[in-house]
Amino acid sequence: RREAAREGGGTAPLTLGIASVLPPQTATWNRKHWGARPAPLPQEEAAQAQIAALRAQGADLVLLLAHTGPSPDGTQQTENAAQTLAGLPGLAAMVCGHVHRQLPGPDFAGWPGIDGPAGRLGDVPAVMPGFAGSHLGLIDLELEWNGTWSVRRAEAQLRRAAAADPDIAALFAPAHAATRARLSRQVGTTPAPMHSYFAALGLDHGQALIAAAMRQAVRAAGVTDLPILATVPPNAAGGLGGPSNYLDLPAGPVLERHVATLAPYVNAIWVLRLTGAQLLDWAEWAAQYIAAPGPAGRSLTNPVWPAFNFDGLFGLDLTLDPARPPAFAADGTRIAGAGRITRAMWQGAPLDPEASFAVAATSN
Repeated sequence: RREAAREGGGTAPLTLGIASVLPPQTATWNRKHWGARPAPLPQEEAAQAQIAALRAQGADLVLLLAHTGPSPDGTQQTENAAQTLAGLPGLAAMVCGHVHRQLPGPDFAGWPGIDGPAGRLGDVPAVMPGFAGSHLGLIDLELEWNGTWSVRRAEAQLRRAAAADPDIAALFAPAHAATRARLSRQVGTTPAPMHSYFAALGLDHGQALIAAAMRQAVRAAGVTDLPILATVPPNAAGGLGGPSNYLDLPAGPVLERHVATLAPYVNAIWVLRLTGAQLLDWAEWAAQYIAAPGPAGRSLTNPVWPAFNFDGLFGLDLTLDPARPPAFAADGTRIAGAGRITRAMWQGAPLDPEASFAVAATSN
């Protein structure tokens, strides 16, 4: 709350309300910590309730902090629902995220309900400032007073991150130095170079290394009655992590920061009991990451399917034909007669759909 200057002299009280939403899948991704709490509301319903409550408390303007992105078809989706949220009445501006892209900008050219150059979702000014502190989102609202405050004009822009503020840098210097020292500790050695430039093709020794460690941990925990597999996605494969998101490690010492690049999240190792048929479904779902063959210059990967969902199933030998239609639609619906996995082997024999396996996976 503040006193804001009015045109023509004098001031009037101005109250800004701040609401926030995030994908309801967060409860699933963090179910170990979510416990017995009630299931979260859909984003639209949650935002609507907060906007109404803030308005009832006297908010003149409501800003929505939305950890969600737009959907390619502009419809309400459980995870990315920015266009639907922007259509809610009583909203003055939005800050979006989650998909690691930029708005204003060309990243959503042709997407319904988005004016990329102007930074608007429908009629609402909005910013999505990249990721990892790459940009600062700035929304300017020019207000007018007619007994109540309303937005006369709005402008959204992105500013590239500038040089570090010396006072803030000095404040964080001890923690920064300690973090770098911790990540510089040697945890092993590699006799050969290791890189992740072709991780999206399944050719990644780093993934295989993490998978071997996970399988060893499961064996050490006493799982001995089932064959043990492991699933590891290509975390260091560019994509949403940006063009520098790769590992290039020469032969020699392996430092903690190298391991953090391959396994960047502090997730627990969980063990799933799955059948061969369930593993095939998992592989088919992950196979949506590979794009169908197309004209020269076309991306080899699905631009809306992040690399971290391209799970490798270590212990199986799978052959994938990207020219075949995916077995699943984007919403998870099974498509009859479709599928890309043309060959599935375990220990040199065809994978038995009825066989049981222990699969080491992360809690995510």
